[in-house]
Order: sequence, then structure tokens, then C-alpha cells
Amino acid sequence: MPRRVSAYSPLDGFGTLNLPATIGAGFLAAAMTVFVVHVLGALRRNALGRHARHRVPDRGAGPPPSGRPT
Repeated sequence: MPRRVSAYSPLDGFGTLNLPATIGAGFLAAAMTVFVVHVLGALRRNALGRHARHRVPDRGAGPPPSGRPT
């Protein structure tokens, strides 16, 4: 079985395709890092739970019964 080659010939053209893929992977890694840092910071400050306190107040148990036995 032949061995796999990790260094390709410059004539293959893989170097020009590999550079944009590597740059794109770097952007994705940076964006994911920023996202995870913000989520962890929000969880640490409990900022995600603060919106639960701004609910509309309850207006009672519901409509009055219709008078018919169920």
C-alpha cells in the first residue's frame, strides 16, 4: 500500500486552494471564541435570567366559570 504524501507538488495547485480554506478556518475559530466568551460571561453575570423578571404581571386565574357543571 503506498504511503500518503503530506507535501504536494506546486503543480497540483492545492496551495492556492489551501490558503483561503486556512484563512476561513481562522475566522471561524475567532468567531466561535468570541461567542463562547460572551456566553460564559453572560452566564457568570446571570444576564440570561434577568429577562425572566420583566414578564407581564399575571391578571388573575383566568375567566370566570361559565356556571355549567363540568
